[in-house]
Amino acid sequence: RVAPSIMVAPYPEPLAALIDDAAEAGMARLVGVVRAVRNLRAEFNVPPSKLVEAQVFAADGALRARLAAEAPLVAALARVEPFSVLAVAARPRAAAVETLDGVELYVPLAGLVDDLAAEVRRLEREQAKVEQEYARVAAKLGNPEFTDKAKEEVVAEVRAKGAQLEERRAALGRSLERLRSLDP
Repeated sequence: RVAPSIMVAPYPEPLAALIDDAAEAGMARLVGVVRAVRNLRAEFNVPPSKLVEAQVFAADGALRARLAAEAPLVAALARVEPFSVLAVAARPRAAAVETLDGVELYVPLAGLVDDLAAEVRRLEREQAKVEQEYARVAAKLGNPEFTDKAKEEVVAEVRAKGAQLEERRAALGRSLERLRSLDP
């Protein structure tokens, strides 16, 4: 039956026959690999115009085959060239490693980060700035006069800024740990 207008038509309901949990899980893994490469690019200030090398390893043969089949898609979305699917886990020297759901991702940093020591110093300076800003926000939120007298939306805004700073602190900490753990 056709409704006279979309305004009064019943909301569409999903067809159970078209739901494929395995396909959704496989796609989620591919999205995770692309997101991880993009995050590593951002962590190390690699411009989007520059292609990076990436390698993945999956112990599960079916997952490895799926990654190999979708390699052109991942390469295009993550700006990766070459994108290699490894049969054996072999971390390259001076590579950032990201572990995802059953997948290990390796991004060699040679050519991306020219001076590891300088990059560590840059991240440490940025971390110090974030720590200072976080301390100011925490002090403001710890002040009962501020939280009691300020408008709720202002307090919520400061709390949101504190949460963002906390996330940035954690990301900088991971980046520093990653760089410090690289083989010299």
